[in-house]
Amino acid sequence: MIKEKSKIIRPGLDDLKEKDNLKRLAGVCLRYKWIENKSKNLSKLMSPCAFCFNCYDEKIKSDDCSNCQIPKIICDDDGRKGLIGFIFTKYGNVFLKEIDKREYDLIRKALIELSKNGQISFQTKRIIKKLIS
Repeated sequence: MIKEKSKIIRPGLDDLKEKDNLKRLAGVCLRYKWIENKSKNLSKLMSPCAFCFNCYDEKIKSDDCSNCQIPKIICDDDGRKGLIGFIFTKYGNVFLKEIDKREYDLIRKALIELSKNGQISFQTKRIIKKLIS
């Protein structure tokens, strides 16, 4: 709840559902794509994650990244922007075990924060922005 000028503003049910979905998707990413043991990670950087699969439109058999819930600082423009885009520019579509440990850990940290809090901390966002700029 947010207190504003002696009024209490409560998040709507849709906002809570969206935050719960964001937490769930981040958790799935951590379990299946951005696993803890980097040295055994054979996922490719540009392979779809849980957020990508969530955006898949059955009607047109295509991804609609404009509806993606992943924070733009992590991934945007089909993986060409954000931290994923930065890593893609640096390494190409490599196995995740091949990217720098610092960058790998930074994505994991952001996903862990998303899975627990439904948002990325200001400190983590600042580190990502500094790295990709």
